Amino acid sequence: MKKSIYKKVILFSIPIFLLYGFLFIRATQVLPQGAINILPEIEEPKEDERIIFFSPHPDDETISCGGYIQRAIKNKSNVLIILITDGNKRKMKHIRYQEFHNATSLLGLKDEYLIFLNYPDGKLYRYKSELYEDFFNIIEKYKPDKVFIPISYDNHKDHKISGEILREVLSNFENIKIYQYLVHHDYYPQPMKCDVNLYLLPPLRTLNFHSKWLKFILNDDEIEIKKEAIFKYKSQLSKPPLKEMLPSFIRKNEIFYIED
Repeated sequence: MKKSIYKKVILFSIPIFLLYGFLFIRATQVLPQGAINILPEIEEPKEDERIIFFSPHPDDETISCGGYIQRAIKNKSNVLIILITDGNKRKMKHIRYQEFHNATSLLGLKDEYLIFLNYPDGKLYRYKSELYEDFFNIIEKYKPDKVFIPISYDNHKDHKISGEILREVLSNFENIKIYQYLVHHDYYPQPMKCDVNLYLLPPLRTLNFHSKWLKFILNDDEIEIKKEAIFKYKSQLSKPPLKEMLPSFIRKNEIFYIED
């Protein structure tokens, strides 16, 4: 009788353990390095193509899109970077703006292609209607072919709000290709270290049937320039966990998320 009860308990427990194990792996792990081969490639930036990169803070544009920005400029695309916040959460606006200028200059942008919205760092939740209006006016004025925006489930509230509002704004416009990038997320990027021999890969929990991740492979020069640009953000590299996180984006590739 006891053996029969134990057997039932074990048989009942196995699916539960397997389910929890699957959920844990899905929530905490990224794809193996070999999975880079199954990710489709993003299309190359084209001559005269209008591309806008929306960056919540000084550094997001470089760590997420620094390679693609370089290629777009090399291919003679028309590139704009919109810096949304003032980066002044720790009273370092002047320093962070200077770092932003230095980094984007390395990527190939002149100051005239940088737009500063100057919203308070960390407080975008207070300005949703104003953000909507500013984003709408920018899209309407510049009529981009492509936009790169924060993914709406980024763990950082400024990124999340920016991504959500931008997606809402962009729903009013046709024929704009929308690419989303990820910066803040549990266990991403992995491993948390600078290694130019590794690929960036998405967390498993971000995979679904309604969207896909695209890869953008950087050449050696683009990797080196992106690395140099990231290290212009000395104010951020002096603080944990950013001093580990930012260099972890110096990889062979960048990844972008699109919805079907």
